[in-house]
Amino acid sequence: MHSNFVYLLLSFAVFRFTNSSHSQYNQYLTTVATDLTTEETDSTLIPDYEDVNAKPKKKQILDTVLHENNYDPTIRPPGVNGSGPVEVKIGVYLRSIGNVDDIKMQYSVQMTLWQEWVDSRLKYEHIQSNIKYLQLVTSQKVWMPDIFFRNEKSGYLHELMVPNLYTRLFPDGKILQSYRVSMVLSCPMNLKAYPLDVQACPISMVSYGWTVRDLLLSWSNDTPIKLASEFTTPRFRLKEFYNTICTNIVPTGTYSCLLLQIKFAREFGFYLIQIYFPCSMLVIVSWVSFWLEPTAVEARVSLGVTTILTIVTQTYGINQSAPPASYAKALDVWTAFCMGMVFAALLEFASVNYVCHVQWVKVKRQLAEQKKDKEEIQNEEAKLLSQSLIKGKRIDRISRIVFPIIFTTFNAVYWYYYLVQNYESSTQSN
Repeated sequence: MHSNFVYLLLSFAVFRFTNSSHSQYNQYLTTVATDLTTEETDSTLIPDYEDVNAKPKKKQILDTVLHENNYDPTIRPPGVNGSGPVEVKIGVYLRSIGNVDDIKMQYSVQMTLWQEWVDSRLKYEHIQSNIKYLQLVTSQKVWMPDIFFRNEKSGYLHELMVPNLYTRLFPDGKILQSYRVSMVLSCPMNLKAYPLDVQACPISMVSYGWTVRDLLLSWSNDTPIKLASEFTTPRFRLKEFYNTICTNIVPTGTYSCLLLQIKFAREFGFYLIQIYFPCSMLVIVSWVSFWLEPTAVEARVSLGVTTILTIVTQTYGINQSAPPASYAKALDVWTAFCMGMVFAALLEFASVNYVCHVQWVKVKRQLAEQKKDKEEIQNEEAKLLSQSLIKGKRIDRISRIVFPIIFTTFNAVYWYYYLVQNYESSTQSN
């Protein structure tokens, strides 16, 4: 087009400089314009069959390549170089991830799955090569891989308005198939670090009937896993994901499979506010009795019993909402230790009371049996009581230091193990 335009300008200049007649000039322009129009029309003689008006031609091509004499959808396509297994490339577009249920050990996901392979029997570039692709709204007319989700509990294909699927046939025989599905998938969880855990939930795709001698699954070359947006649930957040290739060996043969692992990290803020802080406060409150006088029996007993009952009630509520497990979880370790600390504070008061009162009563009885003056007995009782109170206060002073040190040491070991060591071991295992 550019060269023709330049040619028109040069012709215009030649006629101007040769002082040609006006009628000859107009006649020449008309001739050149007619030639240009004819050339443009010739360059687009082949219509664009992507246009809606090209449907008859598309139908003619589909009828030709899908004719029962030319194509049998029950027979798998030939592999590379006409032999070997057919390679199916898979891609996943994660649209949304629903509730991650750690009680039923499952999670829901909505995704678009696309798979592509080459079926040389469906080539039509020798018939018409300028067509980008032909699209089918059904998948029953062509051979398709028999892929299923190994850890699926339930699922369905979206069919609101129209079925959310399509099949595209390309001139070189490549087939692209895409459909949108929602599923509930099982997710085996290890809850030993609960609620500081990171869970890896799989999406496992396996060939159902074709063994590795007939069909091989692989991830698409470009980004095989795509995310619609950042996914968050009330209790989990998406941490990372990775994909790999695997094989599924069963008594009927060896089958190709693909594995997508999605890691979810539990949101810890709720448990920190609702469980860890209250338990820590109850432990610290139980230490208040160490600053009360050994003679304040009623106050120390009331404080000890109240903290014990409170932490027992809180532990019961925690266990009701926590996922069940046959082994000890991190939360069980925490609540058990806090309960033990509160109970130990109550035992500490029992020992102080024994030293200050029980022994003093025993010695008082022994003095009463002895034949001594009343004044002498009272002096010895007062001296013995003073010594008993000193011993009780000494126990309280030691407890004021020992109990916080024990609780602080436990916290350091607990958080280091579950936040650092346990995370590293789970990363290596996954």
